[in-house]
Amino acid sequence: MKKKIVIQTESFERIESIFLNNDSDLDWNCLFVLPQWLKTWWDLFGENQDPEILAGYREGKLIGLAPLRIQETTARFIGGENVCDYQDIITASNHRSGFLISILTHLKEQGIHALQLGTLRPESVSLTRLPDLAEQMGYFVESHQAAFSYEIALPRTWESYLSMLNGKQRHEIRRKIRRLNEAGHVQFRVLERWEDISEQVK
Repeated sequence: MKKKIVIQTESFERIESIFLNNDSDLDWNCLFVLPQWLKTWWDLFGENQDPEILAGYREGKLIGLAPLRIQETTARFIGGENVCDYQDIITASNHRSGFLISILTHLKEQGIHALQLGTLRPESVSLTRLPDLAEQMGYFVESHQAAFSYEIALPRTWESYLSMLNGKQRHEIRRKIRRLNEAGHVQFRVLERWEDISEQVK
């Protein structure tokens, strides 16, 4: 018998701590659900809304996060399609269905009549799991294709990427890089360890 999933509301600070300390099994597979992004969006666009970052715990272990905002009786993702390419619910891989069912149940108990999700990747949890579970629970589900997106598999090096382009494209990229460097001092660094990332954002 599986243990009950407890849903509770968390703060931006709490989910940022969870992410930076890497102390959960959550699959943070989308840039636009990272805590720093969510908090920045909220600070700029969250007026006249209530944050509802729902966390699911089973036996005290975090198994999922649903970063939502509430307007009257409708729940949506924290974020917006004008600045977020994709969004999703964050889960541990072995608790997805249980967490999603618990979220739907919790929202209904809170008097939420609609859950409107924005743009989703085809492989997202919110698209591959949530609609079927919602229909099984008796909810009306509607989805439609909003747009197309194009992507390529990037090679390992910058030089390999440039070699994929035609001469005009390479010229345009070099022109933009030259203008960027003329505008000021530019530098970047690569952080590969969780500990390094945590240090940089404190």
